[in-house]
Amino acid sequence: MRCCSPILVLFTIMLSPGCSSESNEKVDPRNCRETIPKNLPGLEVAGARPKGNVIRNLVPFVCRVREQTAERRRSNPDLDGEILIRFTAEFQGEVTDNRIVETTVDDTLFMKEFEHTMRFLEFDPWGDVDDETNVVYRIRLTDL
Repeated sequence: MRCCSPILVLFTIMLSPGCSSESNEKVDPRNCRETIPKNLPGLEVAGARPKGNVIRNLVPFVCRVREQTAERRRSNPDLDGEILIRFTAEFQGEVTDNRIVETTVDDTLFMKEFEHTMRFLEFDPWGDVDDETNVVYRIRLTDL
């Protein structure tokens, strides 16, 4: 019986660049929540929800965008710019009419990842039937 098959050796060699210390230098999402300020710069809120509630609900989104920005800066260190998003948070937590209004980010791959992350925005239920909150958020990648 042989010790190692050629396929196993090849597979191990293919994985080894992915285990380098550089790839392990990720933004630690466990620390992200503690570093989000109590007042997000560029955030405007109008409607039933208080601004603090909107910020608490945006924390997972902001943390994910931070992580995506750090990952993308490994291959594009000049990644910079602003993204203006707008959406409505319904009383039951559903996010509707979410869209990118404008952007100065010149990185197609990053923007595709950002758009994908935006699709999964959701909020906790808040208020009475038909209570809506309109949110406009200007995200500056340098602030992340």
